This record gives sequence, C-alpha cells and structure tokens, in this order.
Amino acid sequence: MHALLKSSCEAPITTKHKLKLAEQTQPSLSNECRRRLRYMHTQSFDWEQGGLLSPIKFIDRDSVEYSLLAAAEHNKNEERMARLTLDNAMALIDPVWGGIYQYSTQGRWDVPHYRKTMSAQAGHLRLYALAYAHTKFERYLDVTQSIQSYMAEFMTADCAAFYSAQADNITGMNPMLYFSLDRTKRPLFGIPEIDKRILSRENGWAIESLATHYEFCGNQKSLTLAANAAAWINKHCRLASGAYKANIMTDKPIHLADTLSMARAMLQLYRVTFDSDYLDYACQSADFIYQNFKNEICGYNNRIVSEHDTTPPRQLDENIALARFTNLLHHYTGEQR
Repeated sequence: MHALLKSSCEAPITTKHKLKLAEQTQPSLSNECRRRLRYMHTQSFDWEQGGLLSPIKFIDRDSVEYSLLAAAEHNKNEERMARLTLDNAMALIDPVWGGIYQYSTQGRWDVPHYRKTMSAQAGHLRLYALAYAHTKFERYLDVTQSIQSYMAEFMTADCAAFYSAQADNITGMNPMLYFSLDRTKRPLFGIPEIDKRILSRENGWAIESLATHYEFCGNQKSLTLAANAAAWINKHCRLASGAYKANIMTDKPIHLADTLSMARAMLQLYRVTFDSDYLDYACQSADFIYQNFKNEICGYNNRIVSEHDTTPPRQLDENIALARFTNLLHHYTGEQR
C-alpha cells in the first residue's frame, strides 16, 4: 500500500564473511543525477502541511529520512521539511490504543483511514526513533512509545511473532464515531478484527524497527520483542539457503520482499547485539537474493520468475531497500561486492 500511495501521487565492523556477488560497475550517482533527484525531492514537498503534494497524506519514509540526515549536516531547509512532516503526521496516532493509522485523506492529516498495518507501525516506529536520535525532541520519543505499546498489546501473537494488520471498523458502526470513543467505551461495541496471519515480510519490518528503537531510544522491551519474533520466524520460515518463505503454510520462497525484509532485520539485530549468527543470516540472504532475483538487464525482480515470464516485475521501493541494505552490509563484511 505504501508503494501504491507513493506511485499515485555506522561504524564498520570487519568480518571474514565472503558474499558471492558479481563485480558491478561504479554505482556512484553523477552530479547531474544528484541535482535532479534533489530538485524532485523539494518540488514534490507540501510546504504548508508537510509530506508529499498529494490529497492522500502519509509519510514517505525514505524522503523524510533523507531530510533528517541532511538536517544533521546543518541543512536548515531539510530540517524544516522533516520537522513539518513529522509534527503534522502525529495526527495519525490513535490517542486511545496507540499505534498509527495508515494514511489520511482530503489533503489533510486529520482525516485518517483507520486501518493499522504493520507496514505503517514499523515504518513510523523506525523513522520517529531516528528523528529522536537527531533532535532529542520528547514528542518524537512519545510517538515511538505509543507505537511500540500498540504492537506489544494488539499485534503480538502468543508465539511472539507479529500479526499483519488491524481492520478500520466495526460492522454496522461509523468508523469515525467508533474511533472517537475512549478506552472504556470502544470495547462495548467490539474490537476491530486483527489480521492474524504471521508473515515473514511484516515480521521483518517489525523486527528491524523495534531493534532500531532499542538502538536509538534505549528501550530494552523493544529488543526483547524483536529477538523473540526473530527466533520464531527463523525457526519456522527460514531455509538453509538463507531464503524466507512468506509464511509457515508455503513450501518455498517466491517473493523478494520476504527475504529482503528479514535480511534487513537480521543486520539490524546484529548492529545492536553483535551476535554473529544474525550477520551470518544477513549474508546468506544476500547471496540468495543475488542468485535468484537478479534481473538480466538491471535491478532485481520482486519474485522468482519462470521461463514463461516475458516481463519480469521489478518494484522501485524494493530495489531502493535492497541497495541500502547491501550497501550497509558492505560496511560490516568488508566485502566490496
């Protein structure tokens, strides 16, 4: 949904791991390309309300993270962009149960679509943790606490892995009316249904964000939640090849997002625990991705393709996420490839 919305509008630690990746050409951006991307970045920004210029208001997390990094290097314009978006997006927080709604409509931040996806929880938890690390603003720390509490109370299964989403309504009741009720009155009408599927992709997002919350906000509970979920997913969905199945019911890995999401989670857990098993898992997943998803022309396919596929699909956000993951992995393995 995040990709659909967008399309519509470290310190190195050297290890002995060797990644089986092919040599690539120079990946650096040209100055012309860099200028064009920065121009697009600022031109697509809503200077009144923050976020992208779109009737659907949501946080484009890569853009805001870029602004935070630039702000840390004393770019006042990017600092304004990041703070305007982060401050206004706080209207998406559920003040009763915590957690964050998926997006808002009508060109405003305060007309939310009340569905809560794990993608939204994980993405915002990670981003507000990074924002707190850069700014030390207590309001951003409060947002991280709200999301973490919601994930622990509503989205954690008995097995310690995470569910996928929560519905936005109660049958027969106006969502706006329902979500305006307080903690004592909501349960009288019922609790919106939880999507109790346990998926590798969603768990990878959750684990990475919780481990990031621990890294930058020092929250020990987040690390415990992340490690417990990782243990379950690695036991039930990870294959010896380093690939991850979508869920416990499938028999083989098919989609890039499952393995990539968990690979990023493993690397983040290694960053905060120094447990070499997590780094091993991240490296093995990187090898599997290269061997099974690489497109013959450029980039990486979003699923394993067969000989009958005439147009292998590639997804932009996944390729960005993969580039960022493997670039960071390089700093921990020392491997140029």
